[in-house]
Order: sequence, then structure tokens, then C-alpha cells
Amino acid sequence: MFLSVITIAVFFSLTDSLKIGKCPNITTQSNFNVSQYAGLWYEAYRNTILFELGTKCVNATYTLNSDGSIGVWNQAVKFFGSRTSINGTAKVKNASEPGALSVTFPSA
Repeated sequence: MFLSVITIAVFFSLTDSLKIGKCPNITTQSNFNVSQYAGLWYEAYRNTILFELGTKCVNATYTLNSDGSIGVWNQAVKFFGSRTSINGTAKVKNASEPGALSVTFPSA
């Protein structure tokens, strides 16, 4: 039963990223202020990404780095109560669009 649940969750995770059709044109916030973005944020919407499979209480802490990048620390509680986390870095993709960030996480 547990394996079936995991298989279904992985299936939906993969199919969510394989949707057919043109991507919407997303407008970013033109007056984005990175210092207001820093801090602890809690999950308000569940996306089907691998880090979140079988987790709850997902949150992220964003910190300002001295080089202008943003530290990203994603945390969650796993199905049986243990905790998991991953650290990454977010950088502004283009100075003319400060609200568009590129986030990278190390490969595990």
C-alpha cells in the first residue's frame, strides 16, 4: 500500500512538470526589494516537487548574502516525524528584472 502511494505521488510529480501547452507570460514585480523578501516563509500552496513528497510543515528561510545573492534554506517534517532540509542560493537573473530569481540547490 505504501509503495502504491509513493508511486502515485511520483507519477503526479512527473506529470505536473510535463503538462502540454504554452507557458503563461509571468510578470515579475518591478519594484522588488530583496530585503523585504528575507525572513521565514511558510508554505501556502503545495507543489508536487520531489523535496516535498511525504512532508508537511514546509517552510523556507531567505537570508541576504554579502555578495548580493540570497541564501535559501528549505525545511520540512517527513512522514514519520524526522526533519529534512536543503540549502541553496538564489540570484537575480537580470538587474533590469530584480523580481526574477534563479535558485540552485546542490545535487544530492
